Amino acid sequence: MILLSCRRVAEISSKELDARLRLTELLCGGFHRLMCGPCQRYRAQLRAIEVATREAVRTDLDAGDERLPDESKARISRRLEAAAVGGGEPPL
Repeated sequence: MILLSCRRVAEISSKELDARLRLTELLCGGFHRLMCGPCQRYRAQLRAIEVATREAVRTDLDAGDERLPDESKARISRRLEAAAVGGGEPPL
């Protein structure tokens, strides 16, 4: 598992956003990205999309949109946070 393909590193980079990685995945993926510019860019793009999505959701929730009750906004926010931490989806 020392030498990984770019496809496998892309899978690991995507998985990293949603779950904890095994130590071997972290080390091998990181080692590959040190030498592979396209994989570095792909990981950076994934992270930028994640940050932009979170910011857009927070901005929308903070905008005071009256079409959605505050209780619903809070429930959606809790679910997003729980999913981001890897705790899965709490019940509605």
